[in-house]
Amino acid sequence: HRLALQGPHGSLEKAVTIMVSHRLHIFAVAGASLLCLVLAAVLMAWIKMGPAAGVVSAIFLAFGGAVSYRMHLLLGLFQIPESQVVTGAVQVNSPNESGAAIDLSRLNPGSAAHAHARA
Repeated sequence: HRLALQGPHGSLEKAVTIMVSHRLHIFAVAGASLLCLVLAAVLMAWIKMGPAAGVVSAIFLAFGGAVSYRMHLLLGLFQIPESQVVTGAVQVNSPNESGAAIDLSRLNPGSAAHAHARA
């Protein structure tokens, strides 16, 4: 978030591009982490609990399956068609000039003063 909020001019667009390109990797790491957590819980149950381990393992596996299903649904919700992906660039159309736009992601304090001087 620091790049987007406090980075140099044009960094908002760069931050959005980076996050979009790493989206699938983030979901994969989260899924692998969940798998390791459930596997560790099942193995710990078999090491420590003896006969009750089957019931406890079934509960952990059901929990892991439910969370995996929800992650799969979230992954589907976060699938954005390429034509709808935003870049972080924000443009404001000027009411005084037809077709003129100001790109807010690249705006710096000096350019605002320069724009007022031209007007």
